[in-house]
Amino acid sequence: MNCPRCQASATKKDRFCRKCGAILSGASESIEEARLRFHRGDYQGALDLLKSELKRRPDDAQLISWIGHAHFFAGRIAEARETYAIALATEPGLWDALYQLASLDFARAAFAESAEGFTHAAGSEIQLLGHPLEALFGGGVNQVRASAWLYAGLSRKELGQNAAATFALKSASKLDPENPLPWGILADLSMAASDFDAAAKAYEEALAKVTDDAGLLALRNDLGVAFFRDGKLDRAAEEFKKVIQKDPRNANAVYNLGVLYLKQGMREEMKDDLREFLRADDAEHILLGLTRSMVDAARSQSGESERAGILGRSRAITEVLDLVRRAAASEATVLLLGENGTGKEMVARAIHLNSPRRERPFVAVNCGALPETLLESELFGYEKGAFTGAATGKPGRFELAEGGTLFLDEIGDLKLSLQVKLLRAIQEKSYERLGGTKTMKSDIRIIAATHRDLRAKVVSGEFREDLFYRLYVVPINLPALRDRKDDIPILAHHFLEKYSLKAGKRFSTVDTEAMEKMLAYAWPGNVRELENVVERAVAIYDDTQLRAEHLHFEAPLPMEGENLGTPLKVSRTPELGSLRDAERDVILRQLKQVNYKVPEAAKALGLSRATLYRKLQKYNIDVSEELSQN
Repeated sequence: MNCPRCQASATKKDRFCRKCGAILSGASESIEEARLRFHRGDYQGALDLLKSELKRRPDDAQLISWIGHAHFFAGRIAEARETYAIALATEPGLWDALYQLASLDFARAAFAESAEGFTHAAGSEIQLLGHPLEALFGGGVNQVRASAWLYAGLSRKELGQNAAATFALKSASKLDPENPLPWGILADLSMAASDFDAAAKAYEEALAKVTDDAGLLALRNDLGVAFFRDGKLDRAAEEFKKVIQKDPRNANAVYNLGVLYLKQGMREEMKDDLREFLRADDAEHILLGLTRSMVDAARSQSGESERAGILGRSRAITEVLDLVRRAAASEATVLLLGENGTGKEMVARAIHLNSPRRERPFVAVNCGALPETLLESELFGYEKGAFTGAATGKPGRFELAEGGTLFLDEIGDLKLSLQVKLLRAIQEKSYERLGGTKTMKSDIRIIAATHRDLRAKVVSGEFREDLFYRLYVVPINLPALRDRKDDIPILAHHFLEKYSLKAGKRFSTVDTEAMEKMLAYAWPGNVRELENVVERAVAIYDDTQLRAEHLHFEAPLPMEGENLGTPLKVSRTPELGSLRDAERDVILRQLKQVNYKVPEAAKALGLSRATLYRKLQKYNIDVSEELSQN
């Protein structure tokens, strides 16, 4: 068919002409009026018209999607999500429903689903002219595709799928070449991969496109960091100084320049810079910031992390220490992952001691060591009379950690009811004491730790997905001792010296046979077990050397030729495929338990019916076929 106004060709599904936007014969007057009401911001009026039209055409997926847009713009997000899912069940390739549903998934940190949705939307047929979303994409169809690729790239980046993220972000930059954001994210990916030359080039591309002053300064600082990490110190200094010249109170640039000065030493260029800074209006602020950053960097280089208990020279532990230094410089929430005995609390203390909060309290609480009723009062405190025996009020760990760091060990053992309260405390930075009504504000840094597979617990419904993503900001995987055997001699001598001094004994060295025995052992209890073995030997024996016969292990040594591999499985983040398989199995098990009644299964799984229907379609689960087979 052809447009009556401009004669451009159109399909039967088109409501409006792709060329001029004129209403086509396939659309009614109510559709045109609904479109006008969208543009005027009368979303309820548009919704009433669209629902009336839906009675005539109940299977019209595009019409259903528009109803979703009316809900979305009116702020009814749950209704919008359910409506988009229904539209996609009728027509899976509907670009606007795909894009909007993916946006909602992205907002709730469901990155696997948002990545799929945005990628599908980017490859779908798009008709924007006359559409309710037209005002969001002034650049036309290419801007829609670019935006979909951009958010697909961000989702993939969050999932750690860096190759797929790079492809998506480059696709976005080709479609919208003036947008600096894809280049900035590509630079971040290159930085994470330690490809500093590629990162610098990407930051320069972004700089050429950004227009606002704040964005320019942030990108210049990031470019300086890329040059610094690449060993190009003169170019790094140039970028940091450009930022300081525009914004003398820019804490990041001042700090980075101070660290660079410490690395370079007192050269003529530095003396010239200091003379220049002395003439600045904010000279006192700049010089104080430079001094503080140099002191902090010197403290870090002199072994502050070692004083917090982290010892070793292996590549595995060096990578952890690098992450610790970077995490300490930020305020981001950290999640420590690894087996029991790998030193998660020591790493948490190291992050705290190297952070700006080092002068404030470090408070630790083991979430798995206390029953649920006691843990709530332990975390948030209680008021007088809150329960039997509460003769006086008591501050909780959140209150005691004010201004400092709260370490939540074994977070994977936290019960669901407490997860909700913890999420609120982290999200809103506020809480109430048990039995109290006064809302208390908190200024603390959260570090959490677990030896459990939190993603698997999310899939099984034992751990809230929203809390998982609140904690999974800076994940640090601590290696098992068997994966860092180069560190065993260092650790063994350290513990031998420590406990010999404490016990007043003469042990000073480890003989060759004892060291060989320690290197051959698999250490299921990790560093904690090594420390216990050495402490036990010092307590029982009296010698000048730690000998093989002094060592008594908690697990038997494997015979020669046996596999010295992992006696305990390391908690690792599962691949996306295995996560999907696990989710599919959980859904199938729940369906079977309720005799394949989808509404009851959705309720048991904590999902809306629309979300469960979408997952059934995603995993190719045919309920009627499953019912007949069972």
